[in-house]
Amino acid sequence: MRGEPFDIQLLDYITGHLADAEYERMREWIEEEEAHRDYYERFYLEYLRQRWYFRARLIREKGRRRYAIRGWRRRVARYVIPLAASVVLLLGVFWGYQSGMWERGPGPVVATSGDIVPGTLKAKLMVDEEQVIPLDDNTSDVVEIAGVQPFVKTPGNIDYRGNEERSLYVRHHLLIVEKGGEYAITLEDSTFVQLNSASTLGYPVVFTGNERRVKLSGEAYFRVKSNQEIPFIVEVGDISIQVTGTEFNVNTHKKNQIETVLVTGSVDIIKDTCRYPLKISQKATYMIDSKEVIVEPVEIDTYVAWKNGDIIFVDERLEDIMYKLSLWYDFEVFYAQPEVKDILLSGDMMKYDRIENLLYFFENSSGIVFEITGRKIVVSMKK
Repeated sequence: MRGEPFDIQLLDYITGHLADAEYERMREWIEEEEAHRDYYERFYLEYLRQRWYFRARLIREKGRRRYAIRGWRRRVARYVIPLAASVVLLLGVFWGYQSGMWERGPGPVVATSGDIVPGTLKAKLMVDEEQVIPLDDNTSDVVEIAGVQPFVKTPGNIDYRGNEERSLYVRHHLLIVEKGGEYAITLEDSTFVQLNSASTLGYPVVFTGNERRVKLSGEAYFRVKSNQEIPFIVEVGDISIQVTGTEFNVNTHKKNQIETVLVTGSVDIIKDTCRYPLKISQKATYMIDSKEVIVEPVEIDTYVAWKNGDIIFVDERLEDIMYKLSLWYDFEVFYAQPEVKDILLSGDMMKYDRIENLLYFFENSSGIVFEITGRKIVVSMKK
């Protein structure tokens, strides 16, 4: 039953492209005997490795996620097993993974109750202490707020533009995105802000005076509407970021750090009376304890991929990776041995994929074991 046609069928099984009857026959074959299961697991692992390798190259070279897949299934099935040795030598033990085609394919060998699922488009809009409006990814709607004209809500975004009467009501709102969520907002001046999980943004309903000022906690991507006369200022902790029109990412989730990565335009990091200008593809890291600002060049894809539906990590500590994942998948993590936290891993995955796939891949490439119980993950070294 082996050979290229069978491997193509096995690939269709993994990606969920088989009809119901064919799907069940393949599942029965895998469970029939241990040799079949071993063959499937080797094929599955090499499939993950190949997908990450091709996609990682495209992310670096093109800076975007979508790419042509004509003939992809046949090429992968033909070469996935023979190329195993060369791919391992090329990429080493720090394998990454990505998959955007999973529909009902079989999960990896990681115990799970299915309680850990990807986040969704959801948030809370706090108008005042007595009025909190839930936001989700439902179809377009109009949000009525007492004393202020209606706001247009589209899936994943609330829009404050287009109603000059709001200038009569200079009020402040707070957009709250909890763990397992993300949401976007278009401010009154047409500035677009996309908030990642566990983040909040405070802002006025309408900007007045000689500045546009908002307050951020967590992580957000800003696309600021250009206005040379009225600067846009983001308050983050005890620093501020000043721009007139640009795109940048701000992250306060890392311990003792506030990171600002510039994508286009220019920004100034301001601490007391000191200014630290940033150029494109530079990162400014404000060290909260020491009060110093470190500016360095970076590959921006790693820092902004989340806004396009990806999670990327390059030679990051496992503890930092799991923390990043926990914000989106909303789980608790425990470490059986302290040294597990410092293992370095690289990879990328789509935010809406099953977390079990990534953990399975890590298990087969780094000597780590993951045990999932409900919404808890225990990480330990293989015995």
